Amino acid sequence: MAGGRPSKYDPAYCSLMIEWFENSNDWAGVPTFEKYAYTIGVSVSTLRKWKTEHEEFSAAYASCKDLQLHMMFEGAIVGELHAGFTMFAMKNMHNWRDKIEQENINQTIQVNIDAADADL
Repeated sequence: MAGGRPSKYDPAYCSLMIEWFENSNDWAGVPTFEKYAYTIGVSVSTLRKWKTEHEEFSAAYASCKDLQLHMMFEGAIVGELHAGFTMFAMKNMHNWRDKIEQENINQTIQVNIDAADADL
């Protein structure tokens, strides 16, 4: 017998979450998992737990995350969302990172020390 409170999980939350994300006008047109969790009476940590425990919920969560990213990107491109804030949100909510390219060149360097420099 498992201890604790029974789970509030309902498989219907999968389609409800997708529908909510598709139709939400929250946060300047971009829905958040925190707001969705609030609307169904759970915490966002509960959503993350369900994501690990229920394969169908994990798939719905991933679809909503993709939709959220698309909405943020599109909102910034058309000027509906502040570009700086959107970049900040994408870095924190979708693991975007600034790309820094480095080129490593292996070169042989020849150093000649003549007798006049040897006392230095």
